[in-house]
Amino acid sequence: MKRETVVVLLMSVFLLTACSSNSQPTFANKDNKNSSTQKKAVKASSKKTQHRAASSSSSSSSTKHETTRWNGAKAAALRKFMDQWQQTMDQQYESYTPAKNVNFYGAKYPDELANKTTAVNDQQASVEWSDTGSGNKEYEVVAVYSDAEYVQNMGEHLYIFTLHNGQPEVLITQQNQGMPDHLIHFKQTENKVLSTGFANIIKGQSATAPTSSSQSNSQKTVSIVPAALKRTWYGYDDDGKLNTVTITDDTLTAGGSKIYLHTRDNNIDPSQEPQHDDWATPAWGIFVELIF
Repeated sequence: MKRETVVVLLMSVFLLTACSSNSQPTFANKDNKNSSTQKKAVKASSKKTQHRAASSSSSSSSTKHETTRWNGAKAAALRKFMDQWQQTMDQQYESYTPAKNVNFYGAKYPDELANKTTAVNDQQASVEWSDTGSGNKEYEVVAVYSDAEYVQNMGEHLYIFTLHNGQPEVLITQQNQGMPDHLIHFKQTENKVLSTGFANIIKGQSATAPTSSSQSNSQKTVSIVPAALKRTWYGYDDDGKLNTVTITDDTLTAGGSKIYLHTRDNNIDPSQEPQHDDWATPAWGIFVELIF
């Protein structure tokens, strides 16, 4: 079988050894011989009225719940949260809606959602933009954020905030080229702060991101990962299977395995450092080579 584009990741690492530290009116007519019958009729009528009122109230409550999965207040809460979160990531994001699209490598979002080009975890997905978070699609998109206007090195990020079958889920893509299946591939973000913040907002709870100073210096690896490499790389093997390699500021994911990248403090004896199975430190750098 003719080989398509294959992504080869060349990474030289020293793996650190394993370890880890171990929420009604009463109707009475005694003079009427039919008073008992009238009482029963009144009670029955009252029960029917109460039942209709309860049903109406339940229906109204259900409708209210459906239309308030997402609203202006939650959108504002997400904007505030993203302002905090982007600072911790040393990135800058803008919000986009059908009234204001972002140009993400030629695709206009969120309008692109209507073109049936969205894939999630390599499977074409049913998606749509929704102002309320309700609809009949698998993914109801309520917000779109991207740093495309501020990144010049092909390392752009596109996040779509969705309700996946009613449950909050944040999807990301960094795909910067057309694929043979003509789809734009998304996956669920691995950033727990982002996904948890969005979930809290959906619940009507507060969401905050940690300040930059609260992050561990050992996990700030921006300087050792070139910006141009921080994206998802795609390629097909000889069997036509799509493979991906995803590089972020502090992780490298390939073949279902994730490695956390860290710099090493040369003033500390390696034998005295905390040890983790899934930590690594680049010894000679990270290189990506495209073979055609």
